[in-house]
Amino acid sequence: MVCNLSRREPDNSLDGRLRHHSCDLAEAGALASAAEAVRRDLAAAPPGQLLVILNSGFGAYGRFPDIEGEKQTRLIDVNVRSVVDLAARLMEPLRERGGAVLLVASTAAWQPTPWLATYGASKAFLLQWGLALREDLRGSGVGVTVLCPGPTRTAFFRAAEMGEAPPGTGMADAGAVARLGMRGVARNRAVVVPGVLNKLSTALACRLPRRWQGPVAGFILKRFRNPSSNV
Repeated sequence: MVCNLSRREPDNSLDGRLRHHSCDLAEAGALASAAEAVRRDLAAAPPGQLLVILNSGFGAYGRFPDIEGEKQTRLIDVNVRSVVDLAARLMEPLRERGGAVLLVASTAAWQPTPWLATYGASKAFLLQWGLALREDLRGSGVGVTVLCPGPTRTAFFRAAEMGEAPPGTGMADAGAVARLGMRGVARNRAVVVPGVLNKLSTALACRLPRRWQGPVAGFILKRFRNPSSNV
């Protein structure tokens, strides 16, 4: 059985094994209702381990003062609060059955990200929280893996009102990234960073002096500016 929480139902019905629960993750009440529906599904499901994938999120591109505050706080609700809330609500069946949690962060988590300030900070939260959760659950039969993809061919860029990725960015295939994440879960990896260039960029970001991290990331991210926008 696969349970999906999102505003839109996925195209793939998985041969009838998909249980879709419509939910706006920014709304605490809607998330609570959907999580309870998932718990009812699990109570009726055959015994077996669980895999909880927390991958919803969106970005808001531009200088922080130029992005409306409501969009910034909604981003935090979806990218951060809903993840913690849903993980807490599903922790009891997870610990009873065993399994794993896969958190989808980003290479943006490894340094400050001007032009994507709130988004990058939300992903930094997921990276640090996921690593801490992994230790809190050590010995419980529940593993935690944090997936940190770089630029990937999804609807993210359009939703964030960004331009096309600059040449040489190396956009990854979403399916390939998902498979690497699942492989990381199977191997009980703490962190998965797909792609050689992404591994190099995150390693470099960790070694740069703090005072350089923001300016370097800002120089790179500014290249994603949409020429038709006012940012």
